[in-house]
Amino acid sequence: MSERLLKVGEASRYLGCYIFFRKRYFEISYTGGNIAFKASNYTISETQDFQKALHSAKDRSDAMS
Repeated sequence: MSERLLKVGEASRYLGCYIFFRKRYFEISYTGGNIAFKASNYTISETQDFQKALHSAKDRSDAMS
């Protein structure tokens, strides 16, 4: 029984470390490669707004070509 509790404690410690140290990245892929930057400091809605702005800029650029 104590061996099982030790395994559960170890698993919960790993889960806690994962949650504490996890990072979110926002990746922009393009023909020549990609760019990724840490997005953990931004909310999901801020990230989605940024993505919408990128799509709008790309659409305007394509329309000008």
